[in-house]
This record gives sequence, structure tokens and C-alpha cells, in this order.
Amino acid sequence: MQKILADLKAGKIAPVYFLHGGEPYFIDKISDFIEDKLLNEGEKAFNQMVLYGKEIQAQQVIDACMQFPMMASHRVVIVKEAQEMRSLKDLEGYIEKPCPTAILCICYKHKKLDSRTKFGKAIAKNAVLYESKKMYDNQLPGYVSSAIKARKRLIDAQSANLIAEYTGSDLSTLHNELEKLYLVIPSGGAITMDVVQKQIG
Repeated sequence: MQKILADLKAGKIAPVYFLHGGEPYFIDKISDFIEDKLLNEGEKAFNQMVLYGKEIQAQQVIDACMQFPMMASHRVVIVKEAQEMRSLKDLEGYIEKPCPTAILCICYKHKKLDSRTKFGKAIAKNAVLYESKKMYDNQLPGYVSSAIKARKRLIDAQSANLIAEYTGSDLSTLHNELEKLYLVIPSGGAITMDVVQKQIG
């Protein structure tokens, strides 16, 4: 995920992103960045579309991508809940030859793309493919420690374990709880057992 976000921030943008897997949090992080940051507010009105898999057909996605951008270098088309899209595989031809002035982001949540299919092979060859893997309970304390250190706070192993125990493996819930801790512990400060029990427990 960090590599994709770093490339996007540096302006290294691909025409197609396919985000799939069992953990929706990382898929949302990438698609939110694409939705919020690639176009400025003035450009978004004419050049950005957010579509939902249950409500659309492949041709609508293709038509949205093929429109010429207005007063912007690119159009941004985001397909959310793509696992609900019955005609998803009909995007194969577009993915093999994407429009150079469009950025298509496909969010395929709670499932893994079958890479053995013709469609899966087309994605692997022509798109930025990212699998967001569900985190196991034994990985959570280490993840908590890394997330907190990235926000320039300190934490000991026992406190990280306690946070993981309280929040469980839903990463959206976990990060919401961590935000509460960042509000009370300034940069450089230590998150202790006492703080965790008061703020989360």
C-alpha cells in the first residue's frame, strides 16, 4: 500500500488500479487518496465520477473513462463495491487498452480476484494490482506498534497487545481508536497501559 501511495504522491499514476482482498481498510486508504487528492476541487466537478458496482454495467464505466477531460489532465473514475458488478469481466477489453487521459480505480472488497481467469490475467498484466490481506490476530500488536511509531508516539509491547485485544481485527475501528489516543498524547509522548484503559477500555 505504501508504495502505491508514494507513487501517487510523486505523480507516478497508472491508468488502472485494481484493489482487492479481505481487508477493506487498505482498499479505502488508496481509493480515498485517489478520490481526494488527484484532482483539485474545481476539476472534480467535471472530471470525477464515483460509481457503485450494484447499479452499473461495464459500458457505463468505459463511457465515463472515454470522455475527454475538461480543464484537467485526467478524468478519475472510481468503481466502489465492484464485487457486486455482474458485468465486471466485460471491462477486460478496456483494461487491455485503457484511455491515456483516464484513471480507473476498481475496488473489489471482501474477495480475492481469481488470477487464473482471462479477466484476472488481463488485470495482472495491465493494471496496478493490490491485494489487501486480512490481518491475523497474532499480527495485530506488531501492526499497532508500527502505526503508532509512524505517528511519532512511543508504545510498549504490553500496551500494544491491550489495544489489539480491545479493538479486534477490524482495522477501521482500530484506527478510529488510535486517533483518540493521538489527541491526548502529543508527538514524542508515550502511550501507556493507563492511557489505553482510560481512552479505549
